[in-house]
Amino acid sequence: MVRPRKKGMKDLPLNLYDNKGYFYYRHPVTGKSIFLGRDREESIVAAHDANVLLIKKTNLIDKITGKADSFSKFLDYFDTEILPKLKFAKKTVQGYREKIPHIRNALGKISTNEISVKATSDFLDSFPDVQSNRYRSLLILIFKHAVAKGRADNNPAYETIRKIEDVKRKRLSSEGYKVIWDNATPEIRNAMDFALQTLQRREEIANAKFEDIKEDCLYIQQKKTGMPIKILITAPVYKVINSCRDIVASKFIIHQGIKANRLRRSKKMTPESLTKGFARARNKSGYYNNLKPLERPSFHEIRALGADLYREAGWSESEIQKLLGHTSEKMTQLYLDRHKIRWIEANCGLDLDKQ
Repeated sequence: MVRPRKKGMKDLPLNLYDNKGYFYYRHPVTGKSIFLGRDREESIVAAHDANVLLIKKTNLIDKITGKADSFSKFLDYFDTEILPKLKFAKKTVQGYREKIPHIRNALGKISTNEISVKATSDFLDSFPDVQSNRYRSLLILIFKHAVAKGRADNNPAYETIRKIEDVKRKRLSSEGYKVIWDNATPEIRNAMDFALQTLQRREEIANAKFEDIKEDCLYIQQKKTGMPIKILITAPVYKVINSCRDIVASKFIIHQGIKANRLRRSKKMTPESLTKGFARARNKSGYYNNLKPLERPSFHEIRALGADLYREAGWSESEIQKLLGHTSEKMTQLYLDRHKIRWIEANCGLDLDKQ
């Protein structure tokens, strides 16, 4: 897509820019700026020749191969034909589809094969670090399929650099866990203990059933990754599970008892109800009220706390990785390292009297 030229650039060839007497050529495919020098006439000739070679050649070949199609058109194809087949969790797909319109508004009019690293980087820079990284991951996925379908020659999103995210949310401490537990309802207490022991996400905690327990093992298939995990149930885990068995009949391990027509029946807990129930207990305890609401630890932080407690108990990172369901050791290390600072011991002390 050709942008309108600024007033001082209208007498220059396309893609040639004058920056206070210094001339730069912007490559129409890569988006990179190339310094040509201070000679105006030589720069104009060079830019004209480059445009003849690059723009016409690119446009003709792309028209034949289909690469000239707008990125908006490929986004439609990705949304309707590719995304449903990738078997992501429903929440992940929903998150991707919420981001696609923003990508379309910024890059949709450009042909898929002409989206440069710079254009992609500029788009990502318009978001805060965390959001930028989410969009970057999605764009890498989209361009991966664009390359595979012959609609692009390379993956410009992959060439960008992931932003360093500051850990703003306070990590959940053992002391904080106990204080929140004391202020929680019975079903939230059970969910907290179950999450701390098994290191599973909210979705797995909410959907775990008593029938998933077979021959002293708990069988879980993680919704986010699809990872099947067989957890050997030891005495501490059985203690938590047995505390979940009450007078209310339910097929779900974590459930809530409600009164209906003087009778008590069970109500399934959802991931959202776990989050809200934990937040109510946390705020009631007052333990983290010195922090802004978005900085206070959430139910998900129990997973990181449990992983750290397993490490302190002598479990290897390999064992913790299996329980977390991570596909790489690097992810587990990141999980553990971000939970708390591991201080490196060092000695010091100079005897200045001997100097």
